[in-house]
Amino acid sequence: MISSEEDLWPAIQSALHGLHALHQAGLVHRDIRWKNILKLPASNGSWMLIDLETVWKTDCTPSCWLRAWDDNTLVDGVYTRSSDLYLVGRLMESFRDLSPEAKEFQAKLLRHEFLSAQEALRVDGNGKYSFSSRNLPLVPLVHFDSLEGESMQELEDYAIQKAEETTAATYKALNLAEEITSIMFHQISHTHDTVVDIDHELS
Repeated sequence: MISSEEDLWPAIQSALHGLHALHQAGLVHRDIRWKNILKLPASNGSWMLIDLETVWKTDCTPSCWLRAWDDNTLVDGVYTRSSDLYLVGRLMESFRDLSPEAKEFQAKLLRHEFLSAQEALRVDGNGKYSFSSRNLPLVPLVHFDSLEGESMQELEDYAIQKAEETTAATYKALNLAEEITSIMFHQISHTHDTVVDIDHELS
């Protein structure tokens, strides 16, 4: 649950990180909503961009209209990399009382000023990048050069494969969370029974 701007930045950074990988491969996500940005259990504020079923080649005229879009999403009727970033800006509309810094960054996203996620993330000489508007921990840069020149079918197959991998990882994380919850429940129940026994003996 995001309750403050401090919590918001890591989620936005993670979304941009995922988009950067896609944009490097000539792909776009197209369905960036909060339901598609998952906070990883037992992590230090890490998030993951999920649901890659809508991933498509960039700079194409869409054949359908997705729920997250509005009249300003497309650029001259075409879905571009900056369309993805526009949707990231829309995510930030869920939060009031943003700092001037955050509002300025959001405005650039909504005005399509960033042409790719790489422009919204500064790359340094060590192959890492940091958030352009915030001093967040550096995240390793992932290269997808091997996807360049692939056919549309191969890109679609790759997107489906990654979607399946993401779904499997998500279910694994959820199952782990259920196991932890079950263990905690049994521990609480055992503690409760012990307290009741002690209280009964004392009375």
